[in-house]
Amino acid sequence: MVEKKHACASEYRVVLVPIVMLHVGIDIMKRQQERTLFLACKNNITKLKNCEHRRKPKLTQVSYLHDGSRAELFKYAIDTRLSDKGDLRVLDLGCGEKPYYPFFEEQTTEYVGVDIQKGTNVDIICDGEMLPLCDRAFDVVICGQVPEHLHEPRKALIGCYKVLNPLGVLFLFVPSLWPLHCAPHDFYRWTRYGIETELKRAVFDEIEVFSCGGSVSGILQMIMFAIDGFLAKKSLVKKLLSLSIYPTLNIIGSVARQENIESIVYYQSLCNRNA
Repeated sequence: MVEKKHACASEYRVVLVPIVMLHVGIDIMKRQQERTLFLACKNNITKLKNCEHRRKPKLTQVSYLHDGSRAELFKYAIDTRLSDKGDLRVLDLGCGEKPYYPFFEEQTTEYVGVDIQKGTNVDIICDGEMLPLCDRAFDVVICGQVPEHLHEPRKALIGCYKVLNPLGVLFLFVPSLWPLHCAPHDFYRWTRYGIETELKRAVFDEIEVFSCGGSVSGILQMIMFAIDGFLAKKSLVKKLLSLSIYPTLNIIGSVARQENIESIVYYQSLCNRNA
């Protein structure tokens, strides 16, 4: 019986050691990849400045109401949650051209962009549901207009939670009512209570959910998208719309959104990883 017990223990150690070594090896590889990435991640500032219409939209833009509300949230979040912090590591999930990098430029040491397809400013190409990054590697995660395109968005939120440092901040943007886009990879829409529930299930804390404007501004935003889609096929027509209808509706929407309680278009969330 004693010999059998020792034999079992020996077998257990033989099996356990390779498994432990495998996990350690994977973790080391991830950290080496991240270090290489951080050293190689040089942002093309000229290219990024071309995205100023996302940070400072003009009244002539069809997406003025939406982009303006998002820019306001970033400024609010930086002022309230990040104003006393520096040397931040930022992960931009679904980064595209990294339009919001300048908001963090003075406070960040690394700004890593993740997207599912190649791009000038994309540093890692991967699925948002499977982030190949170490736990607690970032202080800020930006996840904008990504969850609705994933089969299992909760996996992405859990992944965001894992890569955040304790007390790290997640910026999340999700649609409530929005035109079909990136078809056929467009699966979900949320209410404010739905996205708050998803964030709680991913164990986030200090959750704040903001409406992207109000109901009137939301309706006007959808009308402008419809007009832009059906009427602005020619450059001349688009130019006329941008000088007449769009500025008028954007001004009305900007005034009206201050008077409305809820949005029917988009929600923006801020939350923390708990300690």
